[in-house]
Amino acid sequence: MCGNVEIAKSVYKNSQMGVEAISTLVKTVKDEKMLDELYSELGEYKRINERAKDTLTGLGEQPESISPAAKVSSDISVKMNTLIDKTPSHIAEMMLQGSMMGVIKCTKLIKAHPKANKECISLANDLLKHEESNITGLKRFL
Repeated sequence: MCGNVEIAKSVYKNSQMGVEAISTLVKTVKDEKMLDELYSELGEYKRINERAKDTLTGLGEQPESISPAAKVSSDISVKMNTLIDKTPSHIAEMMLQGSMMGVIKCTKLIKAHPKANKECISLANDLLKHEESNITGLKRFL
């Protein structure tokens, strides 16, 4: 199996998780520069998510949303982590941890499916580059 569907599904779910987490987080952030960073990341996650959805549709698959339990878990985690500490440094640390997990997942995914088509590899690489860009952008808040 070439892994096209697996890559597209993984990118779809990972980018959707980024959208969900940031959408919850921006409700508690007050720092304008941090908000700018988060909204920039959010826009790119949404773009990648749409691309993954289109790719899945093109492969004859339906996108599978993240589970309601995963959404609730993410929401609770974000709210708990920002309950006491809403500083840009703490928020950056939270986001950096998520982006590092994204880098690891994308890298493993790409290496596990060397025969995937160019479109799917490009999709995974775009998410990987976005996660790496997030890391670079968030370091300034530490």
